[in-house]
Amino acid sequence: MKIQKEYEEAEKFISSLRLAHVEVRKLEKGELEFIYERARELHIPNVKEYVEYIKANKKIINKKPKEVK
Repeated sequence: MKIQKEYEEAEKFISSLRLAHVEVRKLEKGELEFIYERARELHIPNVKEYVEYIKANKKIINKKPKEVK
């Protein structure tokens, strides 16, 4: 499944944390808040929206994060 253009930077950020989408769905509130805060510090847009998109989409988008270049 292709990632929407607005979420590309958020996808790279989540992948850099070595989190697969199935793992993102299982994160607790405190872990998510840490991720959102770090994304704000790094000025990465749409991370919270992207996590909600992952949770809403029950299809497995990726099982293993791809390498970040």
